[in-house]
Amino acid sequence: MMDIYPRKLTRLAGFLLPLMVIKPALSLETDQYECLVEPYQVVKISSPIKGLIENVHVDTSDVVEQGQVLVGLESSVEKATVEAARARTKMTGEIRVREADLAFKKRQANRMKGLYAKKAVSSHEKDQAETDVTLATMELRKAREANTFAGLELKRAEAIMNERSIKSPISGVVVERMMNAGEFVREEPILSIAQLNPLRIEVILPSSKFGSIKPESTASVLLESPVGKTVTAKVTKVDRVIDAASGTFVVRLEIDNPDYKLPGGLKCKADFSTAITMKN
Repeated sequence: MMDIYPRKLTRLAGFLLPLMVIKPALSLETDQYECLVEPYQVVKISSPIKGLIENVHVDTSDVVEQGQVLVGLESSVEKATVEAARARTKMTGEIRVREADLAFKKRQANRMKGLYAKKAVSSHEKDQAETDVTLATMELRKAREANTFAGLELKRAEAIMNERSIKSPISGVVVERMMNAGEFVREEPILSIAQLNPLRIEVILPSSKFGSIKPESTASVLLESPVGKTVTAKVTKVDRVIDAASGTFVVRLEIDNPDYKLPGGLKCKADFSTAITMKN
């Protein structure tokens, strides 16, 4: 009967030993964090001026490029103003008349100068001829300035007309169309465009990770269904302030997506356990 307790203690020790080994592993902090893949930015397109929408050139899910015309407002008056201003810039008849007049006045002044040297004309007549040259020069300058001003008026008219064509400030995908041709736009948005290259991820990390994640380092991001693959993301921003209430800070990641194969709105898991610093 004396050896029963030692045998029981031996069996108990054999049962507890694996638990003592497993317990620390269960308390290790994970390097994977829940996240969400979002568009880099979403821009609501509106009009800088009020007007009647003549046509909307794109629809939902269309891919657009930066600078592409998206919406055209009714612009018949502006087009006529541009044509009139363009015609004025081509009206150079006044300049040619003033150039011919100046050339004649210069020849006349040269003749008067020669005659004056021969005492054939008075000094008043010579001065009058020289004054005529000065006045003709000023008239020519005035005509050229008028032509230059006409060019500036053309640029102004073209700028006003260009406001009737609303262009995309970014490359991306149309995610929503709020207005159609025939509607009158004031300040409300007409379209919404999402920039999908690059994609953006913001991950909330515990304060214990502060200092271990650096900008320009990388992280592995597991994209959930329907994509279901792991991609590499670059750390672009690390908060410098920890939120005192939650004891967390935010890290921003970016994923290159030039062909738009990855959609926004995916759930994901960011893994920083293999983070490395990228070299420029």
